[in-house]
Amino acid sequence: MARTCIKLDERNYRLHSEQNKALIQKSLKELGAGRSILSSADGTCLAGNGVLEQAQKLNIPLKIVETTGDELVVVQRKDVKPRSKKAKELALADNVIGDTSAGQFNEEFVHEDFKDEELATWGVDLTDRKIIDELEQDLLKNEINSQSDIFSITFNFPKSREAEVKQAMKRMDKTTLAKRILEFILAEAENA
Repeated sequence: MARTCIKLDERNYRLHSEQNKALIQKSLKELGAGRSILSSADGTCLAGNGVLEQAQKLNIPLKIVETTGDELVVVQRKDVKPRSKKAKELALADNVIGDTSAGQFNEEFVHEDFKDEELATWGVDLTDRKIIDELEQDLLKNEINSQSDIFSITFNFPKSREAEVKQAMKRMDKTTLAKRILEFILAEAENA
């Protein structure tokens, strides 16, 4: 028996920007549903979480088609004529929505569930993007720091003292901690 309730995947690999969500909702609202989504046997959405989320917000009913993956499910819109304005808009919306979500993975979940070699078989390489993002962030930080009247220093602590140091830092805000370090350094400089 088909399930009537499909639930969003709490560990969805795709991150949907606000722009992407808005485009999905616009498409559903103005053009109606144009694609199927995929769920597991228990009703967890495996593909199409963004569409499901917006369809739920718009109270669009679900029609479940049960399959074991040995046949292709086709969504045939009987109300859409070939090359009509609506047909063209549905095709455009499908591609634009895909483009606005491209490359936005929840890397934490993906890396927890797959090894790099497994991802490579699907043409997914998150390592390079992560490194580039980190480099860009560092460049931005360096640019901001060069235009600021403050600078930053990184401290390294023994791993054996990690919990103790983190607990102490939680009790004290960064500004107070920075002031105390500065006072200590200046006092040491005066005594030297």
